[in-house]
Amino acid sequence: MENYSDFKQRVPVQDYEGLKPYIDRVVAGEGNVLWSGKPLYFAKTSGTTSGVKYIPLSKESMPEHIKAARNAILTYINETGKADFVNGKMIFLQGSPVLNVKNGINIGRLSGIVAHHVPAYLQKNRLPSYETNIIEDWEQKVDAIVEETINENMTLISGIPPWVQMYFDKLAEKTGGKK
Repeated sequence: MENYSDFKQRVPVQDYEGLKPYIDRVVAGEGNVLWSGKPLYFAKTSGTTSGVKYIPLSKESMPEHIKAARNAILTYINETGKADFVNGKMIFLQGSPVLNVKNGINIGRLSGIVAHHVPAYLQKNRLPSYETNIIEDWEQKVDAIVEETINENMTLISGIPPWVQMYFDKLAEKTGGKK
């Protein structure tokens, strides 16, 4: 393939099921199937629709996840003129950063994988702690996050909407709605 047009003609749009035979080969340890070499990680989905899925993440793709988050923050600052939130604590509601290894490839939740690549300038104000982040039971984890953050100057929260809602519900329950 020489260019985008060649790629478009030779590589049709696929859903996960269409790619699954190739992904299965990569999960089994075969290289050079969907990308040159082997992926750096597999992001494991929760399996809510048609079972667990493994999404290969290349070394080259990891900076793009961080850039997307950085660009969202910079866009907010540009649009509102407000940047003082960076002086407070930031909550990142995420999956566990603990990774498992299969055939030499790290496997985990995407948010847990990305946590390993958060820039140092964001680490100092970041909550919850690693110890809290590795709690597997989500109810217990959110309770621990509330305890860890209740007396902090929290200025930013990031996570999927149901997790953020659950955090705020538990925080309101704990404080009587005063925080």
